[in-house]
Amino acid sequence: MKLRSCAAFLFVFAGVCSAAAPWYAPPKGGAERAQIMDALRAKLSTFDPASRDLIFVVKALCVSPAVGWLSVEPQSRDGKNRVEALQATLTRGKAGWDVATLACAEADCAKGTDAKALRARINPQCE
Repeated sequence: MKLRSCAAFLFVFAGVCSAAAPWYAPPKGGAERAQIMDALRAKLSTFDPASRDLIFVVKALCVSPAVGWLSVEPQSRDGKNRVEALQATLTRGKAGWDVATLACAEADCAKGTDAKALRARINPQCE
């Protein structure tokens, strides 16, 4: 009886552990990271077409198989012009990564749209 209970516990425990999404940081120079940065450029270019030429100093990038979080400091390619830091949530679809939501950095943000609230919703698990 104890053996059966122990086996059932291990089965349930293993299922709970394997249900957690593995979080990771795509490596610098990798195709996945480049695709995420291209998705961010595309999102930002809807506000300003010059954003297509930005590069990003990545402060945080953490993804799971379905969602992700990033915090970057945009700048011109020559590094002379810097733009206000920004954060965003990411989603992975069949075509790759998309920027789901850009965090609001204004004083009068709608509730739940600031970086702290969005990060808490995603809850990235990277070191």
